[in-house]
Amino acid sequence: MKYDVVVVGAGPAGSTAAKFLAEKGVKTLLVDRERFPRWKPCAGGLCPHVESVSPKGLFSQTGLVKSMCRSYTTFSPSKRFHWEYLSETPVFYNVDRKEFDQWLMQHALDAGAVFLDNTRITKVRVSPSEAVVETKGGETLNCEAVVGAGGVNCPVAGFLRRKKGVEGVWRRNIGVSIVEELRVDERFIEDVYGEKKKALVYLKHEGLTGYAWVFSKKNTVNVGFAGFHSEVKKKSIKKMFHGFLLYLKKQGFLPKEAESKGMKGALLPYRGPVDETYMDRILLVGDAAGFVSPLTGEGIYYAMDSGKMAAETLVSSFETNRFSSKTLGEYQRMWMRKWGRDLKVLLLFRAGLMKWGEHIVSLGMRDQRLLRLYAGLVNGELKPNEVKWRLLRRLVFTSFFFTPCCFFEKYLEETLV
Repeated sequence: MKYDVVVVGAGPAGSTAAKFLAEKGVKTLLVDRERFPRWKPCAGGLCPHVESVSPKGLFSQTGLVKSMCRSYTTFSPSKRFHWEYLSETPVFYNVDRKEFDQWLMQHALDAGAVFLDNTRITKVRVSPSEAVVETKGGETLNCEAVVGAGGVNCPVAGFLRRKKGVEGVWRRNIGVSIVEELRVDERFIEDVYGEKKKALVYLKHEGLTGYAWVFSKKNTVNVGFAGFHSEVKKKSIKKMFHGFLLYLKKQGFLPKEAESKGMKGALLPYRGPVDETYMDRILLVGDAAGFVSPLTGEGIYYAMDSGKMAAETLVSSFETNRFSSKTLGEYQRMWMRKWGRDLKVLLLFRAGLMKWGEHIVSLGMRDQRLLRLYAGLVNGELKPNEVKWRLLRRLVFTSFFFTPCCFFEKYLEETLV
């Protein structure tokens, strides 16, 4: 069957791309290997700026929001230091990914896209005259262009990376998150996490390059951790995860009777975007392109925004009937101008936080301005490329004036003990 565009992957990136394409009259097929609705291993936190690229009413009218987080506590790697951040406005909104992804997919259908779930793509081909996608069931889908939105293991992205010769580099820089959403009594959540639905963040959990988290929702608590795949595979994941649950129970952050029904894992890009997210008749969006914040792991905003930009690029291509890499390269220039440099800066910030997390958290306990800068990076309020020097100056200033206090306190504590 012939379509104008085939979008492979019906997550936030793919559904957003399909919606905008269909709204412009582009004959669009949205394909996903899973049967919808489906739950995806994810913390489920949406930063406020997601609303700028989502269908109207996401946070106010849909009922998708399970809780609004207006407070979080960040623990240093040793858990010796921690800072508290309180906000009058939401730092992020907690949703159920099963419901959220279904909602986005339905908007794509309402716009006129065709949806084909439970369909695995096995092969992608590109010629000067068309693109061809083949399914595991033997169906051949012909189109003018393909959008790869199938995550880290997207077959479209794999095809592009092999053509560009970067598959090996990509595989060495994959991360993994381990997640479970545990059902918890609402009263417990209110008593422990309060009206502000406090989130918990543990830097370098078990030495991983990343963090562990606890996000409280309405009657569930999302618990997980992330790190490089090469780090995680060396450890006993089950033992590490259940050890974290036991720790949370001892600290009173989970009820003692909370029962694990089974953790799930998901791969995520961990070192930023691939060098080129386009080629003849192909564009990559979302996780398939590497669009995830290296600092927080948040990727839904970048997924949806890249889906929108990919759709805009393809709509322009249909006007000229040109789908070469030269024409589609405008897509890369668009995302690079908007937030490409931000992702590079966040990669540096993550490296600093992983190396000096103990010291940085101890400084944040004493300097509210430093804490607010960090919070602005977390919730998307501040653009990393615009505040990088301000943040570095603040770190130097705070280190100069507060570090002696930190070391003096540590000296007294160790001496008295």
